Amino acid sequence: MKQLLFSIYFLIFSLSVNAQNTDSITTPIDPKADLKELQKNIKEAKVLSIINQKPNYEQARKKIKAAFRNSQYEANKAFVLMEAGNVEYNCFETERNKPASGAKTNLSTLYLASEKGYNYFHDSYILYNSPDSEGKINKKNNAMLQKKAWNLFENTDGFRMNAADAYKNKDWKSAHKCFNLFLKAIESDILNDYASKNAKISQVLSLYQNDSIVNHAKYYRALCSLKMDSIPLAISDLDDIKNNSFEQNTVLQELSKIYIKQKKLEELEKVLKIGVKNIPSNPWFARNLVNLYLSEKYYNEAIEVVDHLMSLDSINAEYISLKGQLVELQGDTIQALKLYEKSYDIDSLNTTINLNFGRIYYNQATSIENQYFDLRDYEEAYNQSMPIYLKSLDYYKVAFKLDTLHENPTIGRAIRTITYKQFSRADCQNQDELIDLYNDVSRAYSMDVFPR
Repeated sequence: MKQLLFSIYFLIFSLSVNAQNTDSITTPIDPKADLKELQKNIKEAKVLSIINQKPNYEQARKKIKAAFRNSQYEANKAFVLMEAGNVEYNCFETERNKPASGAKTNLSTLYLASEKGYNYFHDSYILYNSPDSEGKINKKNNAMLQKKAWNLFENTDGFRMNAADAYKNKDWKSAHKCFNLFLKAIESDILNDYASKNAKISQVLSLYQNDSIVNHAKYYRALCSLKMDSIPLAISDLDDIKNNSFEQNTVLQELSKIYIKQKKLEELEKVLKIGVKNIPSNPWFARNLVNLYLSEKYYNEAIEVVDHLMSLDSINAEYISLKGQLVELQGDTIQALKLYEKSYDIDSLNTTINLNFGRIYYNQATSIENQYFDLRDYEEAYNQSMPIYLKSLDYYKVAFKLDTLHENPTIGRAIRTITYKQFSRADCQNQDELIDLYNDVSRAYSMDVFPR
């Protein structure tokens, strides 16, 4: 009995498996039927996207997608892509002509159709004109692909209108894609072949290929990469245009900041050197290059940088002040003060220069104070050091006013220390005024205030 039940179970199980296998077998491909279906979808997509009738681009795109999924798509890829481009081209033309009938253009629809249409035309053109496809496209269709691709390109200012709109809306990914499309399009065969047959088109395309326009696109593409935190892409673009004059100051600074974060000191040095050489009027590069050398204890290299800059601009207050800092680091405070005084005479409202004065007098006062502390003569320590501290305070107060973004807490710490030394004494005559200054600075640099 058990054997009989087992046999019945096995028979049922086998039938079930066979039934499942039968269901899983796909219908055999019928190339002729599939090709007919593909052609039908393309024909229907054309009808749905006719401009002079009421177009239905959503349905037309569904027909195109069906053609993409067809088994005969690869064998007819260039043709399908061309027709897909035509659907998008018709959509673009419909949107572009809406204002003529009093309607409003949908920019998102317009721009997306131009990008998709161009890419379809481009890919179709490449396939049709490849060696393997020679003779598969007639001259009329070839010319049509070139002309329509050009129209989409030119009527969007090389897709830079698309990019600008996306950039304005902070859609960094789309903006990056459009700037990239512009840069690829100006080098594409489809546009350059078209230009080669038409002097007017050639002249216009040459304008788009102008260095300044190309560098402009690369610059903003790089900014989009930075906004997306796509650092490798940003480095690639910034590095590509770092020697060009367009926005070179910003390009080099952004590239430097990336290398600073990544601690790539060799790359950083190269970029800063370009900045020092090409933009000597901006001390940012010199200051950071000097700081880099100082961090590596390359003192001679640091001095060489500043001396070179001073040879180019002997009355640049920043460079003179920077030389003073280097001299001060080498222990020659007398020479450093002379350089600071010279730089101060040129630019008395420079934050760095006031900081240098404040620091050098602060350090002198501290040194005198410590000498008397060692002798345990605290009253004399105050009497001898305070006049110098007050000279330091004058410069730090100016630096505080100039540091409107409150980026340098060193200013706050120095002013707090000096004012506290004063108002904490019982014989202080202007205690409230000093505490007010102490607390103003403390709030600016997010430090604790003194309780009243």
